[in-house]
Amino acid sequence: MRYERLTPKDMVITLNRNEQESIETLLRYAYRLHELEDKIENGMIFILPKPIGTRIYEICQSFIYEEEIDAYTITANKKYLRFRSGLFTTDYVEKIGKTIFFTREEAEAKLKELKGE
Repeated sequence: MRYERLTPKDMVITLNRNEQESIETLLRYAYRLHELEDKIENGMIFILPKPIGTRIYEICQSFIYEEEIDAYTITANKKYLRFRSGLFTTDYVEKIGKTIFFTREEAEAKLKELKGE
């Protein structure tokens, strides 16, 4: 899922006492969404590409390794994946779609492309 901000950065909403309760609820949702979007843009929230436990297929040289996502780690500059096999390496989140895929078919197609077939 690709992130797209839905609220303006300078969002201000005023509420009159005569407004209906349902409008107040919608406004609370809008403010909460605005707050979460600010956190995403400031790097305080990371949207996971797939849930923990998802199978992934990694191209390593001329082989495809099947792993399962065990954890995500986020530092100030990097986003990491850790797999159930214990492999822990840098920049895996950035490699999704390049050498890491969520289906074997995508990984096999990319491997053929890399081999020039």
